[in-house]
Amino acid sequence: MGWIQGISRNDNVSAAQPGGASEGPADGALSLPQHPVVRAIFGAMMAAGPAAVTRGWRLESQCAVSMQRPGTQPILLRLEAGSAQDAEEALLTISPLIIDVLSLLLAVGPDGAPRARLIRPADILQAKGGGRRCGQERRALEQHIAELLQILRRLSLGAGPLLFDLTPIEGGAFVFQPGAALRQLACGAPLVRVDPKLLQLDHRTNRGPDLLAKKLGVHFALGGESIAIRNVRSLLRAVGEASPELATRIGRSGRLAERFDEALLRLEERSLFHVRYRGKPIDQRVKGWVNRWLAADLVITPWRGENAL
Repeated sequence: MGWIQGISRNDNVSAAQPGGASEGPADGALSLPQHPVVRAIFGAMMAAGPAAVTRGWRLESQCAVSMQRPGTQPILLRLEAGSAQDAEEALLTISPLIIDVLSLLLAVGPDGAPRARLIRPADILQAKGGGRRCGQERRALEQHIAELLQILRRLSLGAGPLLFDLTPIEGGAFVFQPGAALRQLACGAPLVRVDPKLLQLDHRTNRGPDLLAKKLGVHFALGGESIAIRNVRSLLRAVGEASPELATRIGRSGRLAERFDEALLRLEERSLFHVRYRGKPIDQRVKGWVNRWLAADLVITPWRGENAL
């Protein structure tokens, strides 16, 4: 798909040039480690953006932190910054396009190990179906991807070392060297497949159902191949869509519920995941329906031929 080009350990980073083809599967799918830290990274980045502070991020004097609970143990992500204002500006800069960028950075090779790669913003855009973009719009998107890569250079696991060693080079590309933390979590972890159709879903915030389908689909994919049962509230929290006002009048829960169900339909239409409510349907016209909807269980099944309705 042209996202990455392998770099040997003996290559001179300053002389590396963009180009080359991906070494991934023929269908363009990416393999990611099925690990709680990976889910925590995606969860924290999905919750970033203009509503970051109301969705779990906390600003401190020289960083922003996000506590994620992808499993039984909480995981702290830390975004280094020069000041609280710098941290806030970084969070505001993060858009859902970071889902595509993270999928590339966290992908592993056929041997299950992360490897050094040359990453070009133009190739990320091309791979996610942005080939039709041109002119000023394309240049703006490539510049934004470069900004996201610069922000990810500041992300660490708690007080540990930075997760992503990204070195900008001439031509707008970055050389990625997986750090010790990434190598450790990938070692021996089972792999999950991220379908390219997920990454090709629209990332723009004004494409609500597509964007929510993208977030949910990646979250489901990171859970592996087994059938899962989750309630609506936990899913919204996991993909950065929950807020304290969710069940109140100002939370616009009706619109969110419609967008949520449309997102599930998008995943079904693209043969990605089959998701159904368990039990009786929620009547959205009866008082108290919001809390009942948030507590409703969903049965999530990776798409197989027999899922077709």
